[in-house]
Amino acid sequence: MIGRNAHSIALLLLALQPGAALALQAMSETDMSAVTGQDGLSAVLSSSSITAATMRLDVDSAEAVLAGSNAYLDFDNVTLTGVGADGVGPGAAFTLTTGLDAGANASGDPYLALDAAWSRSRFQVGAVHHENQTTNSIGSFAFDSSGSLSLFNQGILNGAAANNANLRLNITDGIWWYRQSGSEFVWDNMNIDVGFDGGTLEADASGIKLSAARFDYNILFDVGFRENPGTAFQTAGALPILRYGWEGGLTDFELSINGGGVWYGGDINNRSEGINISFRNNYDTDFAWIIGDAGGNETQLKFTDWVNLPGAAYALNVPNLTLDVINANQGPGAINYLGTNYNIAPENNALAVILRDVSFLSYNTRVTLIDNPFPTRDYGWALIYTLGDLDANIYLYPGGLSSSEGIKFDALVALQSPGAWNANSHFLIADSDAGVGIGFVNTDFLVSIDNAYLELVTDGGNGTCGNCGLRLNATAANSDFRWELQALFGGGTIADLSDPVKISDLDLVLHADTLDLLFSPPEAGDTRIRFDWSARLVNDSYISLSEPSRPDVDFRLGAISGDIAARNGVIDLRSGNETADNLPRLVFEQDLQFGITAGTAPLRIDDLSLGSNNIGALAIPGGQWRGVFALKEQL
Repeated sequence: MIGRNAHSIALLLLALQPGAALALQAMSETDMSAVTGQDGLSAVLSSSSITAATMRLDVDSAEAVLAGSNAYLDFDNVTLTGVGADGVGPGAAFTLTTGLDAGANASGDPYLALDAAWSRSRFQVGAVHHENQTTNSIGSFAFDSSGSLSLFNQGILNGAAANNANLRLNITDGIWWYRQSGSEFVWDNMNIDVGFDGGTLEADASGIKLSAARFDYNILFDVGFRENPGTAFQTAGALPILRYGWEGGLTDFELSINGGGVWYGGDINNRSEGINISFRNNYDTDFAWIIGDAGGNETQLKFTDWVNLPGAAYALNVPNLTLDVINANQGPGAINYLGTNYNIAPENNALAVILRDVSFLSYNTRVTLIDNPFPTRDYGWALIYTLGDLDANIYLYPGGLSSSEGIKFDALVALQSPGAWNANSHFLIADSDAGVGIGFVNTDFLVSIDNAYLELVTDGGNGTCGNCGLRLNATAANSDFRWELQALFGGGTIADLSDPVKISDLDLVLHADTLDLLFSPPEAGDTRIRFDWSARLVNDSYISLSEPSRPDVDFRLGAISGDIAARNGVIDLRSGNETADNLPRLVFEQDLQFGITAGTAPLRIDDLSLGSNNIGALAIPGGQWRGVFALKEQL
């Protein structure tokens, strides 16, 4: 944050507030920093522990603080300590070494080099909350790591001579924990190597800007879940869920970090004080998206050989990501979706995450399958999920539905296809060797969730984790969930979808006053991610199918109400070791339930229509439909 937000940076970095919110432990002589002067300056900090009672993120102006109208986040019980491997500790005293050196090139231009490295240490926060919600918390977290950061530039933030900066961040074997109500998500085996050589790092009146012809982007980690462990912030007993990450390079990389938060009255130039970020990039030839099992045979998929839709200047373009701490009813206003304005106003002080005009117009053309001990396989498969124009208003509040720890949230997300096919939203599976795909073309959808909760839940902590995991709960009296979708189901040549094969137009609205979704990790010795969900629909829900040439003649299941659910859901990247034909596959399973089989209210379809003609109504007292869907290599 630059200019009018400079004081906010100072507050954040120094964490100084009236009343001595920051408390530093006294250091012994052996803990004291060492400063040596040779060629440049080197400073070494060694300590066993540094603590702060409270660190405060306050993005509002001094005038707002004095008037009592500011909004801020408090981070309580903050510690920086040494730590041993896998979260076991505390370890030996940690060391932070920082070197600063100045010089000049042959032309006399001044250059500055900054190097920092830290030994294995833990940064831990005991609770995160807003200023008026001190009894609730978003939860606690800890991050263990060792690593280094280096910067070489002409001056500190000088872009007068482009392509003169080197910047690199390296983190080795990091572990991140998020803890809530006694259970934890764990991001383990985290290795990060990101940065650029020969880029540009500069600052102007609006913010800090980075750009590079190539930006190395290597991030890989395992995600796991610890159900109600006896000791916090360790890895013992973690159930592996998946491996995730990226490797390779981004090209045409640009990042801008600017001052200015949520805006008022629909005028994006009338911003409050906060931060907004913009970035965009393409993908280099070695870029890969990695996803797979973190346990068992560790089967993995690498999505490679990315290409842009024709005419797309950037694969990913995020012109406006705004982060701000706001007061109740302080929002950016409605999102227009297909000509109608939708809005959810923040009901309390919140952390706001706002997105506008995001586009993602790239897709992979090959998939590499790693399935030891079988040979690595390479397929000409494409998973296409382009985003034409995405807008979102998301508000996060501390506290759970039945616990003081949790995340309450409101979310409004709109994805639209703005026009030409090569700038639109598509969701297809494709054979890139043959150049054809099938799925949803020119898609629009809206998701609205009001008064929902994200909670880590346990079923008793007996190690079986039958019904533990991450729960999205929108079952409160004032909860509401709405999903609208309009798309063409069809396909065609993926290099030119201007005239696709048209099978059917799909138009649906699913409106529920309760939604309960649980994702559970694989049980010990398994690799299957499990899920269950249930919803009670209200009677403005409908599903409409029509011929693309006659959208007025549709087959409609309208005025749908009652209970539906999916039980025993499974998502599994199945190794060849687990199949009779030794062929790996991606499997989706669920038992789709209706009416009193799913809950207590029969499923009703009160408007069964063909075009404008109502032909009756349907009632499904109860029932179940078992479904299994698998994707595998065609023999």
